[in-house]
Amino acid sequence: MCTVTFLPGKNGLRLAMNRDESRTRARALPAALHLRDGLGLVQPREPGGGTWISANSHGAVFTLLNAYAIAYIPPAPRASRGTVIPSIDTLSDATSVGTRLRGHSHVAFPPFRLVGFFARTGEVMEWLWDGEGLQAREHPWQPGQWSSSAVDEKRAGVERRIRFEAALPGLLGDPVTSLSHLHRGHLPERGPWSVCMHREDARTVSLTEVRVDAETVRMTYADGPPCRNVPGAELVLERSL
Repeated sequence: MCTVTFLPGKNGLRLAMNRDESRTRARALPAALHLRDGLGLVQPREPGGGTWISANSHGAVFTLLNAYAIAYIPPAPRASRGTVIPSIDTLSDATSVGTRLRGHSHVAFPPFRLVGFFARTGEVMEWLWDGEGLQAREHPWQPGQWSSSAVDEKRAGVERRIRFEAALPGLLGDPVTSLSHLHRGHLPERGPWSVCMHREDARTVSLTEVRVDAETVRMTYADGPPCRNVPGAELVLERSL
């Protein structure tokens, strides 16, 4: 269960992601800087090493959402969806990501949606694994939001998009404004449909914000429900153009 909000910018982008998880799930490791194959990465991680959001010094940002509306059940042993992003997170464009994904089998994975935002090429691409194949869908380089929910994915998307569209004029009018106010929000009420989600069995457990400009890639990470917690120190990568 997650909410991703995206705003394009001049030579870059702004993005925020709320991660919603079971109250019994192990706490994740906060965002940190990493180096792989000589390329800078910034990402939070699961204790086992997977992740749900990552940015690299090319200015590419990857987010992963569960696809609850799809009934596919993978055969045992299941693979962790958290390993999807680490398999492609050093890449810089949608074509390269698509080629690598098609070279892997995803039969062992539960359904997922991988959304990549590529500042270098001005592309937004979504890949959906539905248990039968990997479907690619290109989105325009314009403001957008993606949501998932284990309760009612369609309603969650509608309710959260209402808040997004109401906030959009102000966000577009100030290119340095953080998306955190939107992602801390409890409209229409504190519960399963608010962007900052609260249910008896699950809640929003973190907020990650990414900002890419012509020179840098920056990430902040708030550990815990964003309505109550503030982000830690900003992590910065030099952008490789």
